[in-house]
Amino acid sequence: MDMRTRFNIVRKNTFYNCTDSGLAMEGGGGAGDLAIFNHVYNNTFYTNALDLNFSGAAIGMQTYATPFVVKTNSFFNNLMYMQPAAFWNSGANAALALQIISNNWQNAGDPKFNDITTPYTATTAGKPDFSLQSNSPCIDKGAFLTSVTSTSGSGTSFTVADPYFFQGGSGVIQGDLIQLQGQTNTAQITAINGTTLTLNKSLTWTNGQGVSLPFSGTAPDIGAFEYTPPGAIRPAPPTNLHVVP
Repeated sequence: MDMRTRFNIVRKNTFYNCTDSGLAMEGGGGAGDLAIFNHVYNNTFYTNALDLNFSGAAIGMQTYATPFVVKTNSFFNNLMYMQPAAFWNSGANAALALQIISNNWQNAGDPKFNDITTPYTATTAGKPDFSLQSNSPCIDKGAFLTSVTSTSGSGTSFTVADPYFFQGGSGVIQGDLIQLQGQTNTAQITAINGTTLTLNKSLTWTNGQGVSLPFSGTAPDIGAFEYTPPGAIRPAPPTNLHVVP
């Protein structure tokens, strides 16, 4: 995936055996090429970029000329395994210090995928299976994407530190379902105005409380798949959407 635009959400994808990095973020190929303010979270990267550029990195960032930049991109809860490097960058305008990188699984050990031995073919389209086994160390180890900044209270709207992890539908699709830290109920975003999330039903919150997509357990998991205990219903995957503020 080659990204040269801004305010995208990239989530719940698996990048497997790509010749280059699974996600390449670039600037400088044409007018307006600025990979900025993108939110990349809860993706799984496995054996990408092993035979070409980006030094075997799951995510590569580079610029070709000034004033093009790759910066202020958020990378949370991504699972990188069997990758020589998690991130690769070229050029000062694509430096890792310009990004927001937090709580990614960067070759920290075996994440316990369900099946990475069966290769993808026309008859095994569901393989490899990058969902997590019940003993995966990535379960409940994800960070909450943002936090409530409103005064503690209840209602159908509150402000958050970073609203761009989510999408409100833009009048095209349904908005994201969200879940607050320490709660099991969910609500759907119907609109995002500035840093304010408007919901389809009332929630109760405290200032500083974590906000995430729906999750099982005590916290989100790391990677593209939220572990669901046997017999439980796995939350439907959310939509990837180009969000224009």
